[in-house]
Amino acid sequence: MRKVVAFANASAKRHEIFKVELGAAMQGICETRWVERHDGHLQFQGDNLVKICSALEKISAWQDNKTANDAHCLLQTLRSSDFIISSICLSDVLGTTVSLSRVLQSKTIDLKKCTDAINDTLSVLQNKRENVDIIYRQLFEEAKDVAE
Repeated sequence: MRKVVAFANASAKRHEIFKVELGAAMQGICETRWVERHDGHLQFQGDNLVKICSALEKISAWQDNKTANDAHCLLQTLRSSDFIISSICLSDVLGTTVSLSRVLQSKTIDLKKCTDAINDTLSVLQNKRENVDIIYRQLFEEAKDVAE
């Protein structure tokens, strides 16, 4: 995902193609701020993934062989089953932890509120582990829909 964002923002021409396709500029994926990481990851979900692939398809048809080849390689990566299932699983985990991240990154942090948020998040994650067959089946079905 970072490579796609870096590729999109490496030139004004590419940046514009992605901006037109997505309706907004691509956001970076922050290493340390988990809320921003979650938001950065969301831009690769659902219809946005189709739009990102569309932008990469357009760029892969350019005359500049290096840029076209780089776009083609990124496109193949985004279309791979490994990327799709990993992205869906990451989205599920980040969706579970994002509220905890918001609490922990807030300016007015409260120990009780943090403890409750941590316990709630642990409870949800434990529930997912106990019902792994059901959860994985749902994630797999979602991945199949995305792949189609």
